[in-house]
Amino acid sequence: MANWQHTLPLKDLWVKYEEEDNPDIPPNEATENGRIVASRLRKLSEELSPLPGKLAKNLALDFEAVEDIDDFNEAMDSLWDFGDRYLIWVETLF
Repeated sequence: MANWQHTLPLKDLWVKYEEEDNPDIPPNEATENGRIVASRLRKLSEELSPLPGKLAKNLALDFEAVEDIDDFNEAMDSLWDFGDRYLIWVETLF
C-alpha cells in the first residue's frame, strides 16, 4: 500500500454525480470542474517540492483547457498517473 504524502480533495466534485441516475458530466460542468481542479492543483503545488510542483502547475493548465467530458477524463488520467508517481492521494469517492 502506498504511503501518500499529500491529498488532493476532489470528493465534493464526485459526490453529486454519484447520486444522479446519469453520472455523465454536462460539458459546461466539465469546464467548471476543470477550473476547480486547476485551482486546487495550484494550491497543492505550493506544498510540493520543485519538480512535482511544476508538474502540478502544468496539469492545472490541462484542466483549465477542459471543454467537455472527454477532455476532463484525459486530464484526470494524467492526474491519476501524477498522483501515483508523487504519492498524492486524489480523493474522489473512496
